Amino acid sequence: SPQVWQQVAAILSRVNNIIGYDLINEPYIMLDQQVGIEDLSICDRSSEIGDLLTYYGQMLDVIRREDHHTPVIIESSFWANWRALRLLNLKQSPLSAYIHDIDLFKVSFHMYEPRLLTTYRLNKNRFGYPGISRNTPGASVYLQDTLNECHKHGWSTCLYAFREYHWSMMNYELGVDRENEHIKSVGNPLMKAITEAIQKSS
Repeated sequence: SPQVWQQVAAILSRVNNIIGYDLINEPYIMLDQQVGIEDLSICDRSSEIGDLLTYYGQMLDVIRREDHHTPVIIESSFWANWRALRLLNLKQSPLSAYIHDIDLFKVSFHMYEPRLLTTYRLNKNRFGYPGISRNTPGASVYLQDTLNECHKHGWSTCLYAFREYHWSMMNYELGVDRENEHIKSVGNPLMKAITEAIQKSS
């Protein structure tokens, strides 16, 4: 809520290593629960998307009362799906005053596609969830292709669940062996893809 974000910003504005405020993780509107992502073009979401953008605007307004230097991140609807980015009519929204500062205003989407490869419940628990699990056959190629595409378009990237303490399947430093949960695998193909992408961006 705006009130919570104002309190958060008042405290964290004094912390030097905060890289951004992600206002809502994977937002969705009511219509998103009733139709598939393929139906984006045939369903009118403008009213509900407008409400989401207004809510974002309210949160951003109060954050900027407390913090003028930390980037703010918003996400597209349909659980931050990239296909819903085009529905964000930012220029005609309460966010219009903020969108021109590319250093302080960011728009994010989450990359879970192709879902048959990355989602357990769709591939009968063989691999993935969500993003790409390190033991998935071809995981390094998936990372390389995805990161290269982001680099080509000038998009910043963040790896989900990297070094997460209670789940190691996306800790790419451990390599492709599912049984390895503690020992870093030097020079493994996953980290090779990631470090090459970092070098391209630096």
